Amino acid sequence: MHVLYSEKKMRKGLMRVKVETDEQRVIQSITITGDFFLLPEDALWKLEERLKGAKLERNEIIKKIEQVFEETGAIVVGSTPQEIAEVILEAREP
Repeated sequence: MHVLYSEKKMRKGLMRVKVETDEQRVIQSITITGDFFLLPEDALWKLEERLKGAKLERNEIIKKIEQVFEETGAIVVGSTPQEIAEVILEAREP
């Protein structure tokens, strides 16, 4: 198990990510926190749930994020789904 962290200042807040992956870089657990605004509020929980089981690869992560945004009508103030993906993909071991 690998525990990875990332933090990035967005246009409208700070986003922190903690990702736990297995040896094949498959997400086992992910926590996204910070002082950004993602609406509706349950979209963040749904996003974290959807990312579990995904491989930590650009196309797969972006696809999962876009699916959640489309299904929930989510918006993130001052950011985009692609920027959220970048924060996740930049996660590294401390």
